[in-house]
Amino acid sequence: MHSVMIVDDEYMILKGMAKVVDWQANGFEIVQTARNGQQALTAFKQRPVDLVITDVRMPGSTGLELMQQLHAQPNAPLVIVLSGYQEFDYVKEALRYGAIDYLVKPIDAEELVKVLQKAHQRLNQQVKIDATKRYYLEMQTERLVAGDLPAAQSAEVLASAGVTANEDQFTVLACNVVHNFEALSRTCQEQHQQLFYSSQDQLIVVFVGSHARLKQFIRYLETTQLISGRSFVTVGQQVHTLDQLADSLEQAQTLAELYQFYEGRVPFLSGASRTEWLRQAEIPKISLVAFK
Repeated sequence: MHSVMIVDDEYMILKGMAKVVDWQANGFEIVQTARNGQQALTAFKQRPVDLVITDVRMPGSTGLELMQQLHAQPNAPLVIVLSGYQEFDYVKEALRYGAIDYLVKPIDAEELVKVLQKAHQRLNQQVKIDATKRYYLEMQTERLVAGDLPAAQSAEVLASAGVTANEDQFTVLACNVVHNFEALSRTCQEQHQQLFYSSQDQLIVVFVGSHARLKQFIRYLETTQLISGRSFVTVGQQVHTLDQLADSLEQAQTLAELYQFYEGRVPFLSGASRTEWLRQAEIPKISLVAFK
């Protein structure tokens, strides 16, 4: 089911659009509405949607300005514009800006269904493309951690993941005994951590960022119950070069083996014990290579 936001300064349009067709039967769900462009942009940043249907003329911020702002977002939605009969110049401008289609007020149910079918097909195609890109990035991330990529390809992988050239703080996390890979993967992407791959019942994450951000990330996984029950996180050392990622991974996986060894012998999965175990993220790890 694809998510929709409707943006219009007319209250009756917002209410009427929700009832003019069966949205779910057409593969969509209206999750947000807004009365102007600024409201819509704020709502989108808090909860992105797949499709925005917006009036082209609104007080404050026009639909055209909203389109430009949405296209600047990393997860830009498809846009359909609404217009009156006297506003076709705005429609032509919107189509030039990338709107996939337009609807003329008052909204005709049959026309709306046709446009929604077009949007649904476009979104499904994009889902397939994104899944292919995601699969490729996961394969390359696994090779990156193993040290199997030449420098040029490593740089491409980091660029694909949105890692800037000045970021050099990497920590490998092992999310162990994972039951919902899809939800955990989606959360990693929402938290702008694109470097991860699955291995048996583990999700290996190459966390990019400071130690403070790392702790926040782990706490978030805990509080959202993505890491709960028999699932747990183990953390390798923070490293500053890609050729040290393998060491960080080895430490995270060794800690996972220790956790599972002790877990069967003591009531290790209580909330207090789990929190104490996660304090390992705050303890510097000793690099065996550096020690040698």
